[in-house]
Amino acid sequence: FNLFRAARTIIGPHGSGLGGNYAWTNPYPTNCKDRTQLLEFIPGTDSAVVQTFPFTTYYNTIRKWPLDYHNILYTAESSYETTYINLDDLDSSLDYMWGGGDPALNSVP
Repeated sequence: FNLFRAARTIIGPHGSGLGGNYAWTNPYPTNCKDRTQLLEFIPGTDSAVVQTFPFTTYYNTIRKWPLDYHNILYTAESSYETTYINLDDLDSSLDYMWGGGDPALNSVP
C-alpha cells in the first residue's frame, strides 16, 4: 500500500494492471506539483487491431482523480499479440512529465 501511495509516476499499457494501480495513489495531494503522473499506452486508428475499439482509455474513469494524465498511441506495427510505441514519443512524454526538455512545454500558467 505505502509503495503505491508514494508513487510519483505510473507508466504502462491500458489494462487492469494500470487501472488497479492508480487507485492506490494519494487522493489528497497538497498541490498540483505533487499529483501522480500517469502515462498510458493506448490503441489509436493506426493500431485498432490491438483492441476491438480504438482509443480505449482510462481517461474518463480517472479524470476525477488527482492525476496528471498522458497517453501514447501504439504504432501501426502493433498487433493483438504484440504492441509497440514510438520511443521518441516516450522520450518526449517523459521530458514533459518530469520537467526536462523544452522549458516552454513544462510551464504551468
